[in-house]
Amino acid sequence: MRSIYSMQNSNIAKVFSLFMLSIFYGCSSTSVESTPANPGIEMTISGLYPSRSSESYALWLEFPVQSTSQKGQPVLHGDFVEKLVSTFRISSDGTVVGFDTTGLLSRLGESLKLATYAILSVEKSDSIGSDPRASFLAGDITGTESTGTVTLKTTNLDALNYGFTDMTASITLANAPGKPTDDLELYIMKATSQTQTSAGINNLPTLPEPWHYALWAVDSATKSLPPFNIYYGTFTNPAGFGTEPPDSQPEDNHYNYPGGRYPADSTQPVYNLRSGRTTVMMTIEPITEGSRPSVPFGAIIGKVTIPTATQAFSPIDLQNVASEFPTMNLIIHR
Repeated sequence: MRSIYSMQNSNIAKVFSLFMLSIFYGCSSTSVESTPANPGIEMTISGLYPSRSSESYALWLEFPVQSTSQKGQPVLHGDFVEKLVSTFRISSDGTVVGFDTTGLLSRLGESLKLATYAILSVEKSDSIGSDPRASFLAGDITGTESTGTVTLKTTNLDALNYGFTDMTASITLANAPGKPTDDLELYIMKATSQTQTSAGINNLPTLPEPWHYALWAVDSATKSLPPFNIYYGTFTNPAGFGTEPPDSQPEDNHYNYPGGRYPADSTQPVYNLRSGRTTVMMTIEPITEGSRPSVPFGAIIGKVTIPTATQAFSPIDLQNVASEFPTMNLIIHR
């Protein structure tokens, strides 16, 4: 099988202006993996983030078990096996790196005509198993005997299984009891005073493991290329502190909502979030055991830039940007 790589950036991906100042370039790259005469895969990606240092993307195809051992027998529900096509990474400029279809048919041990389903997962680069670790995008393969097509999305049952377009969220800058008025902490909550507080998120579904929600503040005023990223931790409950990983919330949070003070050490001056160039992001991310992420990853559900004139206990709505989630299109030349 011959592999021909053709990479291109286009306007297909909606690129946030902030991402132009950071490593987060929405990308739309095309990798052509076949000629018309040979079986292979043509892959078009839109909006995937650059890979973090310890993680890779992986493309899987699903085949009915009967294709190798039960030919002629009816396929029972769930009698399928996922097989790895290739891992790959996305560089900071949006280039796909490492997608390899060399010897694909022999590695799969299957005919591409039998592939019924496709999955894009996020994997730990040093420990890729026999099944997808964190399924991100998925879709059913349709088409003809010679050509299959599929659009992989987060909404698929075997991906994140939700569209998130109906989610609403608000953040509040708040000082803790006994703290100076300008010692402002960031929380996903609606609060008009220290005692009048409520959860800041509506329509928040439970995510499949190992996905979690995460809160970030990305400041392009302090550092523009790349910006300064503040990680406030992961959470699964809109009212309550995160439980994993162990450092998922600062130790001195003063409100029972996702967020906290940065830096957590209250003997240090609080970080100024009101520069006019600090964007708060609520993301969906796979948990990599034992590591604290330094940059956002996955998919952004909501975001907002904090105005310079923001006062304490003045809730700010996040803009829902779930319609810009990543997608992948495959053409399978069988």
